[in-house]
Amino acid sequence: MKVLLVDDDPLTHEIISLFIDHYGQEHNIDVSVKALHDPVQGLLELSDNQSEYDIILLDVRLPKLSGDEIYKSIAIKAPKLLSRIIFITASPNELHSKLPDRDLCVLGKPFRYQMLEFQISNIFQQHPLKQSNP
Repeated sequence: MKVLLVDDDPLTHEIISLFIDHYGQEHNIDVSVKALHDPVQGLLELSDNQSEYDIILLDVRLPKLSGDEIYKSIAIKAPKLLSRIIFITASPNELHSKLPDRDLCVLGKPFRYQMLEFQISNIFQQHPLKQSNP
């Protein structure tokens, strides 16, 4: 499972990476997390390597370029990725007001492992992983 995390908070990077590693161990799958602090780099990474990522975790409040702006750009350039995005935010109502009429996966801050596991499992119901460990 390849994950792209775009969040400017180092603590969130650490927590998400630990949770993703735990998810991989629980589900017996290889995991790889690419964590970026800069949202512009995140958008470039998705533009260049969009088919590589099974899960995309986007913080909503980022400097320079917000998570919802990245989402809107992806909607134009690579709409198939939209169903793989999980937003991370302490303000889900704000996100829903910016992207009305969208079916969004949202992980509200603060969050627990079970919440992230639920969101990932929902995505994999739509997009099963192609490779897993025996």
